[in-house]
Amino acid sequence: MPLEKTISKSSQANIQEIAIDTSLPLDLRRSLYIQQIENPYCFLCGDTPVQLVFADHQPELSTLLTHYLASLK
Repeated sequence: MPLEKTISKSSQANIQEIAIDTSLPLDLRRSLYIQQIENPYCFLCGDTPVQLVFADHQPELSTLLTHYLASLK
């Protein structure tokens, strides 16, 4: 996914304004979250633009966490 050069604050959802009823079933909560956030990789947190990018060549998070937790023993 290419990085967006600038993030238009007016076109992004503010994650602080998203409200999901936790008593709803998980699948419905996921659906409602996606409907409200619109783009889960590019949104606002207050006035701060957030863009998530994942590198293709890095180990998976689960692998990194396993190695980290093993190193704590």
